[in-house]
Amino acid sequence: MKRIIILGLSLLVLAGLIVVLFKGFNLEASLERHETIHLSIGEEFELKDVKSICKEVFDGQKVNIIKADAFEDGVNINVASTITNEQKEKLVSKTNEKYGTEIEVEDVEIRVISNIKLRDLVKPYILPICIVGVLIAVYLLIIFRKNNPWKIIGKAVCLIAITEAVMLSIIAITRIPLSPAMFNILILIGIIILILYTEYERKRITVSE
Repeated sequence: MKRIIILGLSLLVLAGLIVVLFKGFNLEASLERHETIHLSIGEEFELKDVKSICKEVFDGQKVNIIKADAFEDGVNINVASTITNEQKEKLVSKTNEKYGTEIEVEDVEIRVISNIKLRDLVKPYILPICIVGVLIAVYLLIIFRKNNPWKIIGKAVCLIAITEAVMLSIIAITRIPLSPAMFNILILIGIIILILYTEYERKRITVSE
């Protein structure tokens, strides 16, 4: 059974690696090269209503919608492909109709945003992860100082690395949009695994003694 699980995970990671090599990750629309429109609605609104308008205007296009402005009464609409003037006019018209605003088409600018490279997305996380990793290693060395701590640390690193590789493979294969929020989830999963593994080792050592 153990061999079957290992083989299955290995094939999953290999499939994920192939997808990344040939297609890359499916980045969130706001991270890819995209065009964006900002609309100031001037009142509280539900994102689902804006999404409904965008679904009609940008049918079939990849769209990411984010609340903006100090009081979240504006919205940034990011579209992974080109926004036509016709679509801009339709978007403004439907927004005015929905919220009673008087937005002028001429005042709405379509801005082109260059794509963010994956390494630039990962870079801010490298230093914090390294610092936390060193602190955790020191902590494990202290609490397991009499029980071959380097072996335990090595197992913890391998377990986290395998789990993260599997998660990234699933993300790549299923084409789940990769975003900063997704990186935060992956880090949280790593921390949870570390905590569970540490508790497992502590109980195992306690029983053996």
